[in-house]
Amino acid sequence: MKVYRFCNWSVNPYDGSLNEKYNLIQLGLISPSNNYLRKDPIFQDGINTFGENMPMSKYFFPSLADTLYTAYPNKEREITLMELDIPNSLLLKNIGLGYYESLQVEYCIPYQEMYQFLAQDFNDYTLPSLAFYNDNMYKKKNLSHLKEYQELEKLLAKVKDISYIYQENRLSIYPLFCFTPKNINYYVIPKENSKYFKEIAKKIKAVREDRYCFEAELKRITQAREDLFFFDHDFSKDELFRFTHSIIEEENKELRKILFKK
Repeated sequence: MKVYRFCNWSVNPYDGSLNEKYNLIQLGLISPSNNYLRKDPIFQDGINTFGENMPMSKYFFPSLADTLYTAYPNKEREITLMELDIPNSLLLKNIGLGYYESLQVEYCIPYQEMYQFLAQDFNDYTLPSLAFYNDNMYKKKNLSHLKEYQELEKLLAKVKDISYIYQENRLSIYPLFCFTPKNINYYVIPKENSKYFKEIAKKIKAVREDRYCFEAELKRITQAREDLFFFDHDFSKDELFRFTHSIIEEENKELRKILFKK
């Protein structure tokens, strides 16, 4: 199933949110999201059903309309959309809800699983780097002082095109986490088109709600309150996937024709 995320949520070059965009466009790489490998760790994963202290992960929307709607909160801007084809088996076990002024279905995919399922070629440094980072990311230590970190730095010599990898304000080992997936697309939506596409996304979401009572059904399946401060932690992921999958796939098919002319 194709899933989506927008890469450049901020135009500030110093906060690191452009790393993912530039590595995608210039090199076709998947690279860590904005929260990770900061010199001064900050973890702000938002309000969702996935819990705290997750391993390094990446969030995706199944819905192209939800992606566009969330990417344009209150102003027009250029955005870059990432489109990845991820096996349904991987999506199913990582499905949940996020709160973005309303409830939206999303996937939180552990980075290790993304690498193992999607990497075009495997190397001998990404998995050890992930194991080290996942073990230490929440310990508030200066990671670069650890012996294991210094051993990982020696592996940087193995990274292809390392001088081209964009890693603004990130730890030196950032390139060890970047990899080429088997299949990835990106689409740059110009600033002047943003208002038009947000309106289309808004209409699609309204039709979805009228036709399927979508949000009410999400709440029923997860026993969630609208703000997600309460929900059933044992909700059926199978049921959530079954209910949302066909509805969103049909929407995406039509919206892709408009957005990507295909």
